[in-house]
Amino acid sequence: MGSIHIHIHDDVEVVSSIDREILTLTEQEEDLLRRMHKLVGDRWVLIAGRIPGRNPQELKRFWVMAHSEDQFAGRA
Repeated sequence: MGSIHIHIHDDVEVVSSIDREILTLTEQEEDLLRRMHKLVGDRWVLIAGRIPGRNPQELKRFWVMAHSEDQFAGRA
């Protein structure tokens, strides 16, 4: 498992790692994550409290990685 580094540049977080850990969420977990984030924003502890077995750090990492890939896909 490699280390995860989060760099903040222009208010955008980018996750980089030599060997990224793949975090998979169920469809229901992803849906709940999206809905909770829309309601409460980046309050990862609050969101993790609603998704059993998940911690705030992994949910934030999932969110940042998913949205950084979307952002870079739009630039190509």
